[in-house]
Amino acid sequence: MAVKSAHRLPELDLLRGIAILAVILIHFTGPAIRQLSLTSYAYDFYLVLNRLTQFAVPCFIFISAFALTYRNKTRKGLPSWRQFYRQRVNRILIPYFLWSCFYILYRLLCHEGTSIFLKKIIYWFVLGKSFYHLYFLVLIIQLSLLLPLFLFFIPRQHEKGLLFFVLIWGIQVGIYWINRLFVYAHFPYPATMLLWYLPLVGLGLWLGWHIKDWQKLSFKALWPLIPLVILSGYLYVQQSYPVFAGQKVNTFYYQMLWYIYVTGLSLLLLLFCRILAYQSSWVTSFLTTLGLSSFGIYLIHPLILEWWQRWVHFGQPLYFHLAFWAGYILVVGFSWWLTRLIERYPPVSKYLLGTK
Repeated sequence: MAVKSAHRLPELDLLRGIAILAVILIHFTGPAIRQLSLTSYAYDFYLVLNRLTQFAVPCFIFISAFALTYRNKTRKGLPSWRQFYRQRVNRILIPYFLWSCFYILYRLLCHEGTSIFLKKIIYWFVLGKSFYHLYFLVLIIQLSLLLPLFLFFIPRQHEKGLLFFVLIWGIQVGIYWINRLFVYAHFPYPATMLLWYLPLVGLGLWLGWHIKDWQKLSFKALWPLIPLVILSGYLYVQQSYPVFAGQKVNTFYYQMLWYIYVTGLSLLLLLFCRILAYQSSWVTSFLTTLGLSSFGIYLIHPLILEWWQRWVHFGQPLYFHLAFWAGYILVVGFSWWLTRLIERYPPVSKYLLGTK
């Protein structure tokens, strides 16, 4: 998610704008699906929408790996890791701590009651469980901590790209099986660990380091990826029906489809955004502005969404659709407005949003 700084690539801000819209759509469609009949057309529509937008948070991880690598490589002189970590504390760790405290207080007042143990609060902080969306910040903290190590292993010669990605995907398959056979029974939270997203991290690291290769890349070079993304997305959605119905599926097949879909789509969308960045249109302006405020929107929107769901109860099909989309626009708009309001006060935004 974006905070204003030097060395910006306009396509990354555009992609942030798309990703934050997808994040909020996921959080809107989840509760909607649970209220619909399994045999209704509306159920099919919102389930497909929910599954196809699952690229959102992985895409943000991809963007973060790309941006951090690019900025550290293009910085004049050797990177000062002390300075880098100081910046990451200000931009990520402090906002994470403050928003976690806020959402813990909110949960105590509105959900959990006051009978809660210190051990559980520590667990919430460590795994990003203070509220359902904060795990992403834990992933970015992990990425920041591991970045020097990751950069050490990036091949400097672009000819070794194929070997690099084969190794990344091979390691990811190995991590899946280690988790399934040995870890999951004791720690069922793989999505809170950065190693669960290696294909996206690896892609971001590679493109950020080999920025000239990225700038030469075209849709013509990636056209075989388009049918692969479409096919994997289709199969992933098909596998999601039994998952939502509580039936067993082949989890390896399901997870690999997810990796292929979200990684491929993130790359295609970034390439689309690079083309869009050179277009003077309201879409470019809207997505860029939204992307620049995406960090704040991400942090704020669950609170606005909860309030909306408490006030509005879905009823008949027509009213259901109207309430859904009106609520979606309202939550995006109000979260955006609150973010911009906070950004107007640097002493506040410095701590809540990590701005300079």
